[in-house]
Amino acid sequence: MYHCAGSFCNFVRGVHICADYLTISRLDNDNRENISEIRLCSVKSICEDKNVRLTIFLLIVLITCTNAFAGTISCMDKFSDFDAIEPEVYPAKRNETYSPRIAWYGDCILVGSHAGLRLYDPDQASSGVQLATINSRSISNIAVDLENEIIAFNVAQEPAIHFIHSNSDTSVWQVEEDAITDISFSPTGDYIAVSSADIGIDPPYSYDPNLQILDSELDVISTMSTDASAGVFVGSTFTVNEGNILVYVLRQGYIGNEIELWDINSASKLWDNTTLLQNMDKRSLNDPLAIERVATNGQIIALGGMDGYNFNEYYGTAIHIWDIESMNRISEIIIHRRNAGEDENRLVGLDLSSDGSKLAITQLNGQISLWDPIKGTIVAEYQPGTQNVPGLSFSPDNEKLALLYEDEIRILDSTELNQITTISLSDR
Repeated sequence: MYHCAGSFCNFVRGVHICADYLTISRLDNDNRENISEIRLCSVKSICEDKNVRLTIFLLIVLITCTNAFAGTISCMDKFSDFDAIEPEVYPAKRNETYSPRIAWYGDCILVGSHAGLRLYDPDQASSGVQLATINSRSISNIAVDLENEIIAFNVAQEPAIHFIHSNSDTSVWQVEEDAITDISFSPTGDYIAVSSADIGIDPPYSYDPNLQILDSELDVISTMSTDASAGVFVGSTFTVNEGNILVYVLRQGYIGNEIELWDINSASKLWDNTTLLQNMDKRSLNDPLAIERVATNGQIIALGGMDGYNFNEYYGTAIHIWDIESMNRISEIIIHRRNAGEDENRLVGLDLSSDGSKLAITQLNGQISLWDPIKGTIVAEYQPGTQNVPGLSFSPDNEKLALLYEDEIRILDSTELNQITTISLSDR
């Protein structure tokens, strides 16, 4: 709200009429507020001069129309004339089934699947914009640089990353290994983490995992390898200061996976989840945790999986919240305690809001719940009536939660998990 220096002030559709000037506020195409001041005569002359009154009226109409027009602009519009790219796909070494992927692009949502990559606007009842088309396999990773409006994705079992810029330019970068396993941007977009591995027809199916850090010019500045030679990097997130990167390692042949924090400049490992437990003064009765899902905002990390795990026996589903820098456990959230043989409450999805205040989880039975990760308390629940929830993701402003199903996306508010809208994916 803007305040006038004069004694007379009215607010009409973004216009402030003050004693000696007119203040106009409106939203531009990027939803940023532009403020203009027009010097006028005194209040008395405004009331007496018909031309001035007419000018003010026309300005009000212009601003109202401009705001109405700005409200119809969609993040899909910049791709309205975009020709969908067709990534080159080579014969696969292994036949696998892939779940669809989801990522936010501003207020729009990207969906990667066997049909390619498509962009949807939750506020528009349209079929979306096709950004990439593939004829086999599926999109396996999507990453978004919000700062520079860049989309990166790759096709499963392929070594190439495809970049799409907001000006519709495209580019490709390729690894030497057989396939890319993960892509992530740093918060400022200055760095890109690219994980890759070779693919085997027989066990181990993935080996010699590699993680490369690229700068914004796509030059390699650092390379890291995990101790698990028969594993693969399947997730990475930069810490807030961008000097370190947290990686999620899938260890083939083991129950429970590895978490590692690496220093980018020295390419050295700082700690892993074994270090976290060793650093504790006193362990919980529910330790250790067999890690199955990971989510982080670069400051805290949520590790989800089977707690009290001991040779195929475990207590149930739990999530442990850790501070990345101090290596201290903040909270221990028990989601469910199982009976013998029970498995329908198993954790299948996990996401943490960028401010670290909200934790969303999905379970095998289709239950979605919202938690306070610091207090370890449940905030809200949502029962969609289906057991198929391949993906979930908080919006960049942390106000919405997107749930990805096979045939639709459901958008919920991230406070009480009330459903806001639904996007049909039947056109994919």
